[in-house]
Amino acid sequence: MKKFVYILLILFVIGLAGTLVTVNANGGFSFDTNNVSDKAVIDNDGIKKLKVDLSSSDVSIHPTTDKEITVELSGKISKKLKKKIKLAVRENGDTAEVSLKNENQIKFNIGVLIVDTNVDIYMPKEMFESIRLETSSGDIAAEGLTAKEISLQSSSGDIAVENSKAEDLFAIQTSSGDISSMKNSGEKLDMKASSGDINVKDQESREAVIQSSSGEIRLRNISGNLAADSSSGDIFIKNKEITGDFNAESSSGDITIEFDKNPSSLAFDFRGNSGEGKVEFGGVKYEEKKENELIGTIGLGEYKLKARTNSGDFTLR
Repeated sequence: MKKFVYILLILFVIGLAGTLVTVNANGGFSFDTNNVSDKAVIDNDGIKKLKVDLSSSDVSIHPTTDKEITVELSGKISKKLKKKIKLAVRENGDTAEVSLKNENQIKFNIGVLIVDTNVDIYMPKEMFESIRLETSSGDIAAEGLTAKEISLQSSSGDIAVENSKAEDLFAIQTSSGDISSMKNSGEKLDMKASSGDINVKDQESREAVIQSSSGEIRLRNISGNLAADSSSGDIFIKNKEITGDFNAESSSGDITIEFDKNPSSLAFDFRGNSGEGKVEFGGVKYEEKKENELIGTIGLGEYKLKARTNSGDFTLR
């Protein structure tokens, strides 16, 4: 039996050595790279939608006064990649679709692999029906987007967007990256980060839902109704004044809510398991005032604030 095991081990070592020799002969352990560049232009007034689907490339959207959509690819890739990565841009009815040819070859390579590419899209400032950007492991950066619906999604990349407007839904989602949203607006804002931080500033919406599984949520100057949920991170909200109902929940993080101007009409309800609650406003009429439970009203209680923590503290000031 031992002899048989030794034979299998020897065969495995021989096979592994052969594989390594083959990979090395094909440049598998080389750090040499080739530059890649490509460009495509769509000149069609009938284009009302943009759909971008990438694997590992970063993507950036830039507003322009031009009428056409210009897409540019730049970067470098390992020389061992046999097929050159190129743009795949096509018109599908009223939709401009952007992807990359031969990008899937990256998944089936052994050894050192260098892929550092970026897709830049220059598009008119006019209103689009929808803008959808999706990448698996690349970052997304966008500014000046205007559409009825905007959707930005990355599996393991960061997303940064600013000065953009969605008439209806503005959705941003990443699994293991951070989200940064500055000076954006939409009827409804939906943000999700599984293991990244979320930072939002100067956001206008009727309703905002912001969720992070294991990251912090930091919000400044958010208008409208807000629901913020973090499983294992802190939630920090700072507004000039309250302009909607707030619902904040954190399993193992603190919740801090600050207003530059003290609310004149607010009803708050905090409950925590092992965390403490503190309200630093005057003129509060308390219904319940305990270490881990605070229920009270300021004025007529026009706006509602609900906070729940499992093992974190709550501060309202």
